[in-house]
Amino acid sequence: MRRHAPISRIYQMGRSAPPSGEEQERRSREMRKTAWHAHGLIILDPEDITDDWLRQAMINEADARYGRRGRQGQHGQVHRRRARSDRRL
Repeated sequence: MRRHAPISRIYQMGRSAPPSGEEQERRSREMRKTAWHAHGLIILDPEDITDDWLRQAMINEADARYGRRGRQGQHGQVHRRRARSDRRL
């Protein structure tokens, strides 16, 4: 009779609670650093930008490129205004 290989412990790790506090911050910094070095992506949290003018400039640029952020509704849906081109006549 053939024996089955043991199941990897990685499948059990997904059931643990997500990190919080310092561990969450450390992982976020590492992810942002990796994204920058590997892919040239800049990931910034507006709340981390202390200069008011720079923070607003970044928000304005993101709004112009990707649309304004909506508010979260039920079931994680984002509600936002339709662009003029999306409105039905």
